[in-house]
Amino acid sequence: MAYSTFAAWLHLDAGDPGGALRWHDVAQEWAYRAQDRVAVARALVDRAMARTDLGTGAAVVDLCEAALLDGAVSIPRCGSSPTSSKHTVRRC
Repeated sequence: MAYSTFAAWLHLDAGDPGGALRWHDVAQEWAYRAQDRVAVARALVDRAMARTDLGTGAAVVDLCEAALLDGAVSIPRCGSSPTSSKHTVRRC
């Protein structure tokens, strides 16, 4: 899953949001197929962060809520990164 997530961020930073979302799809599928609940939640949060860059706020909220549906999964809390020039959310 790490490879697909990294590829997604490379596409997003290169200005190819469509390519980024395709790689986020791959990460999500791999997480589901591995039956790894934490990886599924993380893939949803990663997709939400990509949607933040695309300016689709409703999708961000929906994806984050979906990640939190499984009460057994704990998502690390992140804060803002003052040194980040493009992304305002620091990944955990």
